[in-house]
Amino acid sequence: MTLSNDKAVPVAADHGQTGPQVGILSFLLGVLLPAFTLLFEAVSQMCASLAFDPIPTGWHIVLAATVPIANAAVFLSIRYRDTRHLPFMLRFNGVAIGISACYACAFAALTPLAVLALVACGLGLLPLSPLISLIVAMTLRRKLRKLAIQKEQEPIIPKLRYAFSVAVAMMLFLCLPNVLTFTGAKLASRYDTRASGMQFLRNYGSEKILLRYCYSTNNPLSPAALLSALLSILNVESNFLDLDTRDAQQLYYRLTGAMYNSVVPPDMRSFHRDSIGPVDTGEFDRNQGGDSVAAPVKNLFLKESGIDAIVDSDSATSYTEWTLVFQNDSYLEREARAQAVLPPGGVVSRLTLWVNGKEREAAYNARAKVKNAYKSIVQQRRDPVLVTTSGKDRIMLQCFPVPPTGGVMKIRIGITAPLALESPEQGLLRTPFFIEKNFSIPDTNRQAIRMQANSAIATFIPSPEFSVTSSKENTHCLAGSLPGPLMSRPFTIRLSRQPGTANTWTEKPAAGKGDIVCQSIIEKNIRMSGQTIIVIDGSSRMAQHKEAISRAIAGLPEEARFSILLADDDVTELSSMRRRNAAGIRIAAESIMDTSFEGGCDNAPALNEAFRLLEGYPDGAILWIHSTQPVELPFNPELARRIRHRVNDPVLYEVQLDAGVNILSQRLEDAHVADSIPDFDDAGHSLRKAFSILSGKATFFQLERTSGSGEIIPKQGNHAWQHVARLWANGEILKLEKSGKQEDLARAVSIAMAHQLVTPVSGAVVLETEQQYKQAGLSPVDPGSVPSVAVVPEPETWALMASGIFFMLISLARKRKCA
Repeated sequence: MTLSNDKAVPVAADHGQTGPQVGILSFLLGVLLPAFTLLFEAVSQMCASLAFDPIPTGWHIVLAATVPIANAAVFLSIRYRDTRHLPFMLRFNGVAIGISACYACAFAALTPLAVLALVACGLGLLPLSPLISLIVAMTLRRKLRKLAIQKEQEPIIPKLRYAFSVAVAMMLFLCLPNVLTFTGAKLASRYDTRASGMQFLRNYGSEKILLRYCYSTNNPLSPAALLSALLSILNVESNFLDLDTRDAQQLYYRLTGAMYNSVVPPDMRSFHRDSIGPVDTGEFDRNQGGDSVAAPVKNLFLKESGIDAIVDSDSATSYTEWTLVFQNDSYLEREARAQAVLPPGGVVSRLTLWVNGKEREAAYNARAKVKNAYKSIVQQRRDPVLVTTSGKDRIMLQCFPVPPTGGVMKIRIGITAPLALESPEQGLLRTPFFIEKNFSIPDTNRQAIRMQANSAIATFIPSPEFSVTSSKENTHCLAGSLPGPLMSRPFTIRLSRQPGTANTWTEKPAAGKGDIVCQSIIEKNIRMSGQTIIVIDGSSRMAQHKEAISRAIAGLPEEARFSILLADDDVTELSSMRRRNAAGIRIAAESIMDTSFEGGCDNAPALNEAFRLLEGYPDGAILWIHSTQPVELPFNPELARRIRHRVNDPVLYEVQLDAGVNILSQRLEDAHVADSIPDFDDAGHSLRKAFSILSGKATFFQLERTSGSGEIIPKQGNHAWQHVARLWANGEILKLEKSGKQEDLARAVSIAMAHQLVTPVSGAVVLETEQQYKQAGLSPVDPGSVPSVAVVPEPETWALMASGIFFMLISLARKRKCA
C-alpha cells in the first residue's frame, strides 16, 4: 500500500521484529509527575510565592497540560504499537518537547539545588519535573521513530524543529505582556521619554504584572526569564526585562493613580510551618519595625476607636484623646502601623499603652533615641509603642506586638491643638484621622466621638449621626459616631467663642516660678499682587474636583496676571499668562473641564516650571492644587537645587483636595517652601480659602504666643490651661529646628522633653518594663503630669447615676429602720 502524509497509516505487520518497549517508569515520570506538579502548583501556588508564577494565565495551564497529555498519547502508541496517527503523534510530541524545554530553562537556576535536595533527602522532584518531562518526551520520540522505521513508515516522519518552534513561539507569545510592560516601564523611567513611556504603558502594559512586581522583587526566575535568556544568547540587550520592586510601585501609582497596597494584592500563597493548607503571603510582614507603613497585613484590623475631646474656646485650644484597640486574628504576632493627620497646628502631648490591663505612660526623648529603643524591643518581641512625626501635622504610629489568634493591643494618643479661627467669634477643630495604614477597618465598625466645650458646638457639615446637649453651667456636649470608612477622612467641628476673650495666659508647666506664656489673637491681611501661576495636579483623583476648580478661578484678583499649568505625564500649559477678565476666565474654565485626568502624576516638574516662569517676580505667587501622592517619586533635580538655593522665590500655597499622603507636599513643607491650607471636610471650602488669599480678600486670625517672666509680660485676659504653654513650646521647637544648628536642635529636644511633646526632633515610646527603660536610657513621665480628658457624662449617664444613688439611699434607709 502506498502511504501519504494526509492519509491514515494502517497497522503494519511486525515481520517478526521485536519493537521498542516502554516501561511503567516512563509513564510515572513523563505523565503522572508533570500532571501532579501542574495540579499542585495550581492549588498551592507555592512556586508563585517563592520564585515566579509558572502558570499566570489559563493559556499557560493549557500549554503546561499539553506535556503529560502528549506523553501519555505517545506512551500508549508505543506500548500498543499503534502507528495509525504517526504524523500527528510526532508533531504532538514535538510540541511537548518545546514546552518542556521552555519550562526547563525557566527552572534552570533551581535545578542544581533540586538535584542536591533529591540526593540528600529525597526532595526536589517538583522543580525537576520540566527537565524530567523533557528527557522522557525525547526518549519517547526516539522510540516512536524506531517503531515507525520498523513499520516501514520513515518517509512520513515530520521534522522536530517545526513543532518545537511552534511550541516555543506560543510560550514567547505568552511572555509578550511582560515584554510590553517592561518596555513601557523602561521608557517611563527615563526623564526624556517619561510621557511617551506612560502612554505606552496605558495602551499596551498590564496592571496585573506591575502589581505582582510591587510585592516581589525581580529575580532570574521571572516570567520573562526564558525570553531574557534567549536574548542574552543572541547577544541582544535584555536588561529591559528587569523591574525592581520600588520602580514597580512608582510606576503602578503613575499608571493607575492608586497606591499599590490600596487594592487587593495578587494571589500569592506560601506554606506555613504549622499548617497543612496554604496561607496568604500577607502573613509575612517584611516591614516590621521599619520606617514606612508599607503593604497591608492580613487579619490585622482596628477593633475599636474612640475620640474624647475637651475645648476651651476662650483660649481657642483643645485637647483630644484618641483611643485605639487593634486585634490580630493571624497565627503570628503583628505590628500595627499607620500615618495619621492631626488637627492643624496640633502636637502629640500624651501616649499611653495598656500593659496587662494597666496604663503605662511614654518616655519622651530625641527622635533617634526613642526609635532605636523601639526597634530594640521589637527584636525582643516585647510590648512597645512608638509615635514620631512624619511631616507637618502628621504622625507615624507603630505598636508591636499585637498578640496572635484574637489578641488585642490598646493605646491612647493625646493631642493638644489650637482652633483654626475663621473669625474672633468662630473656630474650627478637625479630629485626627488615618491617611495610611497596614490594618483594615471593618465597615461595621463605628468610631465614637464625644466632645465637651464651654461654648456652642456643632458639626461643620450637619449630620444626623450627632446630637448636641447644653447645661446651665455653659457646658456643651456633642456626641455621635462615624462609620468605619469615614475614619480615613477629616471630620470637623465648628465652635463659637466670645470675641472679647482675645488674650489669655498660663504658667509654664516645666519652668521656673513666675514664668508664663501669653497668647493673643492677631488679625492679618494678605495682599497678593503681580504674576500668579496655578499648578493643577493631573492625577485621576482630581477629575471629581474639575467643576469646583473652574468656579474658584473666578475669585482671582482683577489686576492679577495668571496662567495655569497642568502637571500630567509632562507639563502642559492650559492657559497662558493673561489678565483676569471674562474671556480669560471662560478659556481657563473650559481648558480645565476638557482635561482628561489620568493615573498618578508627578507634580515636581510643573512646580519647577512655575518657579522658573516667575523668576524675577518676587511678588508673584504659586497656587498648587493637588490630590495625594503616596509614593515617593524620583525628585526633580532642578527643583531640588532651587530648594537648596532659595532666594526671593515667589510664595507657594498648596491645597490638598483629598485625604491621604502626599510625599512631595511633605518634602516641600519640611524644606519650609510651601504653606499648606488645611482641609476641613469640604474641598470647595479649601479652594475658596486658597483663592481668597490670591484675591487679597483673605483675613487671617492667628494665635500669637510669647513667653517670659510674669513681672515683664503683663497677665492680660483670662487665665488658661497649660495646653497654651504646650503649643508655645511646639512653636519654639519648630523655630529652633528650622535653623539647623546643633545647639538649637539640642535646646529643641530639651524643650520637647520638658513639655512632653512629639515634634520633628523628638518622639514618644512606651516600653513594657522599667528595666527596658533603663537599658534604653529613657525615663517614663510621671502619670500625674500628663493631660487628661474629663468629659461631662451624657444625660443618659446622669439618669443612670441618679437611679443608682436613689436605690442606694432607699437601701440605707431600710437598714436603719431594721436596726
